Amino acid sequence: MNSRYKDKLVGVHAPGNYGHTSVLGQTQEFSKWFWSNHEDMDYISAKLDINAKKLNRILTLEQLPDEDLLRKMVGLCNG
Repeated sequence: MNSRYKDKLVGVHAPGNYGHTSVLGQTQEFSKWFWSNHEDMDYISAKLDINAKKLNRILTLEQLPDEDLLRKMVGLCNG
């Protein structure tokens, strides 16, 4: 009986673009930018006014940044 309901639910969820980006999405974009540009972790953490351990936790998505830090991260990616 459970398998019948599972079969009906397969493929139902399809994420869409709703015109906004989540904190997680922006953090993932920052992480991609960081690793693709081979930036120095100590330099970037100093620019963001955080320590290297916190930057590493953010890059590995163990921790999400607050709004102010996220703004700084987006600024680094764009400029």
